[in-house]
Amino acid sequence: MELTFKILAIVLGVIGVYFIWKGDLDAVFVSLVLAACSALLVMRFRAKGRISLRKDN
Repeated sequence: MELTFKILAIVLGVIGVYFIWKGDLDAVFVSLVLAACSALLVMRFRAKGRISLRKDN
C-alpha cells in the first residue's frame, strides 16, 4: 500500500509539472494537492506500521 501511494504521489507531481508547462494553474493546484495528500498517506501508513510493531513487541 505504501509503494502505491509513493508512485501515485510521483505521478501526480509529474502531472502537476506538465500543467505548469501548459499554463493551467487550476489543474496544477489540484494535482499538487493530491500529490501532497498521497505523500502524507505514505507517512501515515509508515507510522501505523511502526506503531503496530511496537505493540506486538
